[in-house]
Amino acid sequence: MALKGIEITPFQSYFTDKIKVNVIRGAISTAGNLSFSLTEKKEIKVVYKGDASLTDFSSMDKQSGEDLLKLESLSFRDLNVGISPLSIDVKGISLRNFFARLWITPEGKINLLEMIKTEDQKKKGPYLLSQRRRYLPRRKGLQRLSKLVRSIFREGG
Repeated sequence: MALKGIEITPFQSYFTDKIKVNVIRGAISTAGNLSFSLTEKKEIKVVYKGDASLTDFSSMDKQSGEDLLKLESLSFRDLNVGISPLSIDVKGISLRNFFARLWITPEGKINLLEMIKTEDQKKKGPYLLSQRRRYLPRRKGLQRLSKLVRSIFREGG
């Protein structure tokens, strides 16, 4: 299976109610093998092995309208993703020209971790961004971000 430069903005209507972000632009590309099979329990097993990338991505916070996340390229090399059972294995990740607007909420959480709506938030209505933002000094913020990224990859997401 090979897809090249598939724009993601036309698909935004499928996920706009699940995230607190407007996708301005971006394209995905893949080159690999996608397979479907049935497990012994008659569950559908899906496996993708190959490479994938997101290019020219730009997004903004729905509430504030500020740029949130931009990148020239995010590439995954030798990706092996499976469903039933869930498995993720990545041999290499490459990121070029990256920008992220990060802040710590008054509750002590990183804003990017709150960009996916939970069921409770969907019931409550629109996402309201706190007007109070505590910016971390650069060094301490980078240390915390580095620790967070390491824990995500250790725990598998």
